[in-house]
Formats: sequence, C-alpha cells, structure tokens
Amino acid sequence: MYIDIIPYEDYLPEWISNSMGKMVGDGAEGHVYEFGKSRIIKIASLGDGFMRSWGQIKNVLESLVRNPKPNVVQIYYYGILSTNPLVYFYVAEKLKPISWIQRDIIDNCIECDEVYYDVIELYDQRKISKNKKLLDTLEGLTNQKRDARHRFNIYDIHSGNIMKDSDNNFKLCDVGLVELKKKWSKKLNKEKKYKLMRV
Repeated sequence: MYIDIIPYEDYLPEWISNSMGKMVGDGAEGHVYEFGKSRIIKIASLGDGFMRSWGQIKNVLESLVRNPKPNVVQIYYYGILSTNPLVYFYVAEKLKPISWIQRDIIDNCIECDEVYYDVIELYDQRKISKNKKLLDTLEGLTNQKRDARHRFNIYDIHSGNIMKDSDNNFKLCDVGLVELKKKWSKKLNKEKKYKLMRV
C-alpha cells in the first residue's frame, strides 16, 4: 500500500508547524521545509511500498546524530509524528545549492555510485583543480560500500543529492537511501540509548 505524503500536515504539533518556512524540496517519501534560519525539517511517510523499514531508517538517523560525518548532512534530532500511518521527521543543517558546473562534474563522474576516473581525466584540468574538494567528497562517499571500516552503505549519489555547507564543504544532503551496515546496527542496538522524540 502506498501512503500519500501530503496529509501529514494533520499530524504536525504546533511547535513544528509554527517554525516551518517555505518548502525547499520534495521526493518519493516526503517534503523538506525551512526550519529557522540555519536548519531544515524533512517530514516523510513510510508505507508498505517502500523498501526500507522504520528500524533501518532510525538506525541511520541515530548513528548520524551521535557521530556526524563530514561528508553527510548533519542531523540534529528526529522523531515520530504518527505510527499509523508511520510519519516521521528529522531536523538537519540547511545546505546551499552547488553550481551547474559542479552538478555536471558529478553526473559525468558517477555511475552506479562509483567514481569513474577515466571520465574525470577527460575534463578540463582547470575545472578539476578548482573542484578537487568535490571529487574528494565523491570518492569518500563511494568508498563507504567497499571499505568495511565505514559505517554506511551510501546509495543514490547524484548531483541532486550533493549540496554545500556554510564553509563550502560538499555533503550528501539526502539520507533516504543510506544504510547502516549490519555490524554497526548490532552495536547501536546493544546500546539502546536512542535520541528518538515522540511528539
């Protein structure tokens, strides 16, 4: 069953709805709004048609709250607005859009969440030197799946999911298809100290 993402306004407490600004993004699971000057809030619904469970999403959010990653948007807190249907939210840092040149580099260098260096070599070297920080970020994100030392499998890396913070550091802005690896999920679940908010 697919749950429409629009009616979640019925589940918003006043402290959230009063702080929400204009909508700045939307996707398959939910909508993103401004939330104060330097933050955003994503409100999403989870139905039977989605591939991930709430447990998987909660583990990713909790791990990012406890241990922020420099190349992933910072998550401050999250919670459940409704259990039937399941509607959840998280509050994160507000990021800035990247340039069209940077979007072009990402879309030409990424395929199936891998960085293709033979494509990179074909680019104007001046563009590459100016965007080394971007390429380092892409390499760091794609290495997550191959390197067992990293906590996450990160999927869905494309130009629409990369933005910049106030210091011009590039970050993955959508954690919708981020997965916490089994070893790290077990470790997190043993601690049982979730910062989950029920509102």
